Amino acid sequence: CAAFSADGKTLASGDSDGKIYLWDLTRCAQLLGHAQRVRDMAVSPDGRTLATISFDGSVGLWDTSIHTRRGSLFAAANRELMAGCFSPDGQTLAALDNRGELLLWETATWQPRPARPNLHNKPSIALAFSPDSRLLAQGDLDGYVSLWDATIGALIHPPTRLHSGLTP
Repeated sequence: CAAFSADGKTLASGDSDGKIYLWDLTRCAQLLGHAQRVRDMAVSPDGRTLATISFDGSVGLWDTSIHTRRGSLFAAANRELMAGCFSPDGQTLAALDNRGELLLWETATWQPRPARPNLHNKPSIALAFSPDSRLLAQGDLDGYVSLWDATIGALIHPPTRLHSGLTP
């Protein structure tokens, strides 16, 4: 997986053994800190924080300028994390666990909001915020998408099939 910073100066990439690399135009920094595969990652809109989403059930929070770990956020026990993204306004980090539960954190304090249950029949693997940060779309392997009000965590539209899903 890989993610660019908003200014395009930093590329973060992760590999299957949990290593994270931060790239600029001339160098690469290897970050260690996950016990299992890094599944997804996102760079905050201001470019200062990298969130790494891992099968070990944690979100690593990294300072991109000095290449150090700021802390970790955790899903419920025995849950792998599948996807994650920052809201465009930088105020929320969202993640999905392997049961499709939607997890939200306030980035100012890193306090969690109440988790939202999975409403999909298949594993959810994708998240995307609207440009104004108010809506959050959750997609699954069968092509169903649900829509949430990201400001209060309320379901706006239940899972609806929008495409045929992924095929092996």
